[in-house]
Amino acid sequence: MIGIVARSPELLRFLDRLAHGDLEVEIDHSSQGEPRRRVHKAFAPLPYVVEVIKKSNPQYPNTERHLNALLRSHAVTLGLAVRCPQCQHTSWFSLQDLAPKLSCPRCLGGFEFPSASPPHRNAWAYRVIGPFAVPRFADGAYCVATALHFLTKRVARQSNWIPSFKMEKESRGEFEADFAMIAAPSRFSHRSSPDLIIGECKSFNRFEDKDFARARAAAELFPGAVLCFCTFNESLDKNEIRGLTSITMETRRRRYARNETNPILIFTARELFSEFKTDFYSLYADKAEYARGVYLRDDMEELCDFTQQLYLGMAPYYKWAEEKRRKRLARRNLKLAVSVKSKES
Repeated sequence: MIGIVARSPELLRFLDRLAHGDLEVEIDHSSQGEPRRRVHKAFAPLPYVVEVIKKSNPQYPNTERHLNALLRSHAVTLGLAVRCPQCQHTSWFSLQDLAPKLSCPRCLGGFEFPSASPPHRNAWAYRVIGPFAVPRFADGAYCVATALHFLTKRVARQSNWIPSFKMEKESRGEFEADFAMIAAPSRFSHRSSPDLIIGECKSFNRFEDKDFARARAAAELFPGAVLCFCTFNESLDKNEIRGLTSITMETRRRRYARNETNPILIFTARELFSEFKTDFYSLYADKAEYARGVYLRDDMEELCDFTQQLYLGMAPYYKWAEEKRRKRLARRNLKLAVSVKSKES
């Protein structure tokens, strides 16, 4: 169901504006000679909803099917926007609340349904209901659910997961992660034991120092766990790149020293909004064939390395390790040459 709601950034932002009651709609008062005016409401007229869905499905022109899916999922519900003749306030009434006599939620006065001049088509409007009516992108639940959905579809063919759990570390106290997943390795993986994935998610805000600190604390508690960072943003800003690069370098140095490491995995809007794309791998442009091989092999360390190259601009691990080995060898040879020269003198 999450793919029905998290189809595009535009659709998620639209649903969140409805949840906040902050969607700007146009109200018609022309019957009393007043010009149209724009007000902020918690409902959206049918043409507006159709336009948002159309933009969210550029490859599929049938918007009615997607709207029906949103209704069946109880993400939105249909009602009618009716103007109270006493206070002139336009309110939304569900189909169940429509009756010959209505009660205005603003002035609490009763008024007759305008049967003689019923509202036109644009008065039919939708609003979010249930958990979808929770502001701030359902308190971040959209991103968590989408990340888990992508992981189960594209990365972990067999898995168990939990959302939003708490950990405790003596030096830090109690802290939270957005999700955890135990994923079985694929037959192509060089690992035989399952991967523990600990996730940190952001809707359209940014990863901060406190998020990186939590990730480091989780790594200390669970050596070997994959630290997964997921965001609905299309790219990372310079502060996020700096913070994630710092953690990644720490894990690479531990891996180079053959110590237990915590691979860093990064997903952005490219992955999280990809479910209904006709060709998933084409989203990686010139790296499409490389991405195809990475996802088909399902090797967790290889996938982590690929996303580090893609979003942090880092060299592949094997090149980084080879360069590190070369510099180390050069330093040792220089030290040896200096020692020999000193003895000869």
